[in-house]
Amino acid sequence: MRFQRIYEAVHHQPWFISASGYDSVRDLVERAMKGGIKMPESRNEGLDDYFSNFVRKRPALEIDPAGIAIISIFGVVAPHMSNIEKACGNTGYEEIHAEIETAIQKGAKGILFNIDSPGGAVLGCDEAAQAIASVTLPTVAFTDTMACSAAYYMAAGCDTVVATQTAYVGNIGTICPWVDKSKMWEVVGLAFDPITNEGADLKSTMHGPSITDNQRQFLQEQLNRSGQMFHDHVSMYRNVKDEVWRAGWYSGESARALGLIDQIGNIRSAYSILLSQVLK
Repeated sequence: MRFQRIYEAVHHQPWFISASGYDSVRDLVERAMKGGIKMPESRNEGLDDYFSNFVRKRPALEIDPAGIAIISIFGVVAPHMSNIEKACGNTGYEEIHAEIETAIQKGAKGILFNIDSPGGAVLGCDEAAQAIASVTLPTVAFTDTMACSAAYYMAAGCDTVVATQTAYVGNIGTICPWVDKSKMWEVVGLAFDPITNEGADLKSTMHGPSITDNQRQFLQEQLNRSGQMFHDHVSMYRNVKDEVWRAGWYSGESARALGLIDQIGNIRSAYSILLSQVLK
């Protein structure tokens, strides 16, 4: 049962995440389950130090002398992450909530959200995005790599979004990465024959190698609801073109022309924008 929660999340839950981000998560989990990843040999071996040579470590909240708080959203974002998941450079939604609250309590005058994320779990994303959008201090979201899917969901509620020329943003949509394995089961000689209580035809959804038309419709309705929440949130805070609803990801002038970002720039220009708002 060691990887049960992670396996279930990867294969059976909806995601706000880019294709490359999801492939990386799935590959990592499958390698770990097969014993292909060496983990720390003792509890005394610090997880952050252990993984520091392989991943970009997520910095803790920082508030500089000008009163600018910097909150980093790195890696895959999800709720209730384990220490190992966080040590791999990922961000828990709870960390975002807590650091926003801490920044406000400590008298921050503005918040810069530094983003390097392909997205993550649907569960907890809207709540984090609403928390960011409801901040009454000036806010700027910045990325020099990727702010896609769940990460863009959160960035959209900031006052200003800045990205470098080559950074990717957008990917507005929901996916449940289901794989039909029925043909493989036929070759092996297996047949799926679940027993559920009468009338509970949805209980076996995603348990077997395939899904029925009713089960697919059930899942489709769930993804449509999640996708609509994402759509509504972005529409509320950004004046975007209809093209973005196709869930593509864009950079540079394309991202700006589509309304996904306000300015092309680096971390210094993002900071300057925020500082000018703070000093008004």
